[in-house]
Amino acid sequence: MAPQAQEKMNNIEATAEEKELELKKILKVLDSITGLIKPAVEEVKQKCEAKKKIDLPEFVKPADEHLRYLFTRIWTDDELEMPKKLSVLDKIFSVDSTPHDIRKEYRKFRFPLDKSTIPVLADENTTAQKDIVEPFYRGANFLDEFAQKIWDVRGAFTDRTRLSEWIVKECLDYKE
Repeated sequence: MAPQAQEKMNNIEATAEEKELELKKILKVLDSITGLIKPAVEEVKQKCEAKKKIDLPEFVKPADEHLRYLFTRIWTDDELEMPKKLSVLDKIFSVDSTPHDIRKEYRKFRFPLDKSTIPVLADENTTAQKDIVEPFYRGANFLDEFAQKIWDVRGAFTDRTRLSEWIVKECLDYKE
């Protein structure tokens, strides 16, 4: 081989070795980055899988696909705190186009999830509100249980307007 050709061949081999070393360095950096990112990627994958596997409450299953979608998106949103989730769901489930039986079951589902606000069924400073509504509400685990107790003592309410409005809002079937 001619000396010029040999020199070109040596330069090509040297350049190839330099490129190979550069690639090895780049791969080493990528491996370390991948090691840092991999746990975060796995965590996101697990969260996505968990959201896919959510067991919807029974009352949502017969609802149309849009209502199921909205419920699932809100219910599985990790950034929303429970009071905010319930506030948004309350708006959705109070829409007239939501079937009554689904609204009714939602109200039952919701009752034990947030008991921070006692329903005002009588004037706030009256005996009926303080001595009847508040203790019954605090002691009830289920909407039907609370409603039945209130219904049984409805005679203690001088003005039953708020009680009637609450019964309608909660989709209960009590009538005078």
